[in-house]
Amino acid sequence: MSVIVKFFDLLKSVIPVALGLVAVGCLAYLSPLVLTSVNRSLILYPHPPGPEYRIASVNGVQREDAYFRNPEGNKLHGWFFQLPNPKSPVILYSHGNGGNIGNRLMLVKWLLDAGASVFLFDYRAYGKSEGTADLSGIVTDTRAAYDYLTMTRKIAPSKIVLYGESIGGGPTCALAKEVPAGGIILDSTFTSLMQVARKRVWFFNIYPDLLGPVPPLNNICVIRGRHAPLLIIHGELDEVIPYSEAEENFQAASSPKWFLKLPHSKHSDKRIDALMYVEGVRKFLISSRI
Repeated sequence: MSVIVKFFDLLKSVIPVALGLVAVGCLAYLSPLVLTSVNRSLILYPHPPGPEYRIASVNGVQREDAYFRNPEGNKLHGWFFQLPNPKSPVILYSHGNGGNIGNRLMLVKWLLDAGASVFLFDYRAYGKSEGTADLSGIVTDTRAAYDYLTMTRKIAPSKIVLYGESIGGGPTCALAKEVPAGGIILDSTFTSLMQVARKRVWFFNIYPDLLGPVPPLNNICVIRGRHAPLLIIHGELDEVIPYSEAEENFQAASSPKWFLKLPHSKHSDKRIDALMYVEGVRKFLISSRI
């Protein structure tokens, strides 16, 4: 009997420790740092190319296929839509976490209408680009796209506008911190990946920034400092990244800065506000003298 008693006494002392270790393990595994590293599909949703990749032109502007490599040696693919005027600004478009460049043709049309040539590309694993998708990769891929424009296409940095849509705002801001550019456009993006994650998933509020995803994609820290002319665009009905994120970014950003509020737009649907969007981007490009 005494052996049984001792056994249960041992269980009483071991179970709390075991439960504590399990709890710590669960918290560690569920941290944004681990989740985004182990399960990339939580954030990045690359799609293979579809029928839309057969598009020949947009607004009468011919599509040019572009291929270039990132530092890891992956071949990346993009499209260049160049207006007849060689002095027109060039949008370097870094897209959101889902789909591929084929899903952004409407935005290409509007940006051409606004008076800019457009270069958009697929991150690794998206569309026709090689490699495996990860957060660090979209940052280095965006730098590779910039190098392609400046070194291969010989486009002056002062004519390039860094455009980040949704999660693309992260690599766009990271790039803006490192290279010269004529302007920056942040469209439907966040202050930082960790902050917007906390707004969307209450559980993440228990984690400090130290356990956030790597790279942190902390846009607000970049735009607080010196930067090229900045335009922030956001739909008031955005159901993915709250409109308040754009307000915080604009309030924190140093000048020169502009804010284009789209009253009827959701995260991936600007159709109702299309004319407002085109005119807003056009005015920004003219005001910034890009």
